[in-house]
Amino acid sequence: MFSSDIEVAIERRRLLEFRYDGFRRVVEPHAFGVSNRGRYTLRAYQVDGGSESGATEGWKLFHVAVMQSIVVSPRQFETPRPEYRREDRVFSRIITQV
Repeated sequence: MFSSDIEVAIERRRLLEFRYDGFRRVVEPHAFGVSNRGRYTLRAYQVDGGSESGATEGWKLFHVAVMQSIVVSPRQFETPRPEYRREDRVFSRIITQV
């Protein structure tokens, strides 16, 4: 199940790799939950890969239903990004967060 892979990655601070909108993404997952619009959503910092916007690095929201080929990487990130704020207001319910 994809959501359990996401939860494991957050809890173990592992990078996630997946395809999204036709692009390979590598991210540091920070929060997973249900958005205010009722969709399972991941808040993550993208560190590698592509995107439609051309921004290959930075904070992004990903709708889990669109994520494909999710892999929990053996690579870790040590700490949350300094600008990360817990209890992200985009979520109506947070399932797990760093």
